[in-house]
Amino acid sequence: MTGVDNIRAQPRTPAPDQVELAEKVLAAIPQPLLYARIDLVRLPGGAPALIELELTEPYLYLRQVPGSAAAFAAALRELL
Repeated sequence: MTGVDNIRAQPRTPAPDQVELAEKVLAAIPQPLLYARIDLVRLPGGAPALIELELTEPYLYLRQVPGSAAAFAAALRELL
């Protein structure tokens, strides 16, 4: 199975409370990041909760968004 075969994630627009939590999580990290994925779930009461903060990703989904490979390369060049 290749990385392309294993893609099940679908882009979607998060709810405002999910964005708020994600921004708080990222604000707690003192260094600039080139990549972060924040996985959230809703608790029984409806509040969003962090279940995973991923700062490395072997497959960056660069084929999913046109121009993302060039943008990532430019950001990496700027950071280095």
